[in-house]
Amino acid sequence: MDVGTLLSFLAVDLLLVCVPGADWAYVISAGLRGRSVGAAVSGLVSGYALHTALATAGLAVLVAGEPALLTVLTAAGAAYLVWLGWGVLRRPGTPQAGEAVSADGTGGTRVFLRGATISGLNPKGLLLYLSVLPQFLATGEGTGGAEGAG
Repeated sequence: MDVGTLLSFLAVDLLLVCVPGADWAYVISAGLRGRSVGAAVSGLVSGYALHTALATAGLAVLVAGEPALLTVLTAAGAAYLVWLGWGVLRRPGTPQAGEAVSADGTGGTRVFLRGATISGLNPKGLLLYLSVLPQFLATGEGTGGAEGAG
């Protein structure tokens, strides 16, 4: 990958990372509820490490060759977000006046696992690794990105 392609990918990556989403909401929620923010962030990082490992193993190349796989993975991430939204609608967080925010006994392991699940199924992460990344990969034709595809 040449420097220009790498810088282009990093610019797109930075823009996607800076857009608030489920990850940011989870970390803020963990902090407000007195849970371990470190465990929440560690879980999120491990979920994205899974994305990185899958991309390194060639999943991004498979998705580039089979667009239906991206559709299936995107639908799974969307279903997860709908499930999270439904849970919020069923049990909205409405603190009462004068109610103190306290830890609810959720252990660090559970906070970590929830963070890993949130980032592992985050459609934004899937978009980055499975849809955007293949455009920047070098093909067997000796060129990278869109010029080498097709």
